[in-house]
Amino acid sequence: MFFRYINGQNYGQCFFTTDYWTKLGIACCERIKIFEDFFGKEKFIENDRDKSINNLRAVLKRVQDTIISEINTGNSLRMTIELCKIFDKNFKNYIWDKEEREELVNKKVTDEKVQEIYGINRNIVMDILYGLNIWIENSRNAIINVI
Repeated sequence: MFFRYINGQNYGQCFFTTDYWTKLGIACCERIKIFEDFFGKEKFIENDRDKSINNLRAVLKRVQDTIISEINTGNSLRMTIELCKIFDKNFKNYIWDKEEREELVNKKVTDEKVQEIYGINRNIVMDILYGLNIWIENSRNAIINVI
């Protein structure tokens, strides 16, 4: 999302943001492939909260099992390095967006669409950073146990 004029006013400054996945450089076709690997190609709408939670649990378990397998097969150092790289990239994006959000607040920009995309990205990044912290700690502990 690129915007220069907000609420009909020229703030003399340009802001640019986009969805979280594009910012990380994950191509749309790659996102679709990953999504289909986890959820299948068949489109469906799940209105039952319990079923939705169970579906997401199954996906998270697959991801968790993959990470645990990597850690347990002696690749814990490599896995820790990869997780730290992902953490670093996410944290840099978080800080960049945070600085832009602060700038928008200082300029009293209240456009809902602008606030929405920054808010969605912030929530995604925070959830990922929390999860990465746990996995980095787990893989670090696996390295210590091997030594």
